[in-house]
Amino acid sequence: MAYVRVTSVIFPEHAAAEGARILQELNDEADKHEGHILGMVLRSTVNHNQYLRLSMWHNRHQADHASNTDHVVALRARLNVLTVDGHHREDSFEYVGDLKNLRLNL
Repeated sequence: MAYVRVTSVIFPEHAAAEGARILQELNDEADKHEGHILGMVLRSTVNHNQYLRLSMWHNRHQADHASNTDHVVALRARLNVLTVDGHHREDSFEYVGDLKNLRLNL
């Protein structure tokens, strides 16, 4: 079953641009690893300092492998420093349904 990681962060105004860059770099790194299906960074339309990152994988093992590389660990540590205290949350989900039916209309 496909596996999805979700990161929600709020940055202080002065760190939002760097935080968004790091989130995008995490997506770029994920694309280099086997099993990565989809990644995106979203910015809130209400609070422009709040971001959401979604990363979809074929399975949890592949996601875990990619997240434990030295570069990704360093990026995540930098992200923690930039985030407003108490406003960094990470969750994991299983994709409900068959990946063959995943709809993307780009």
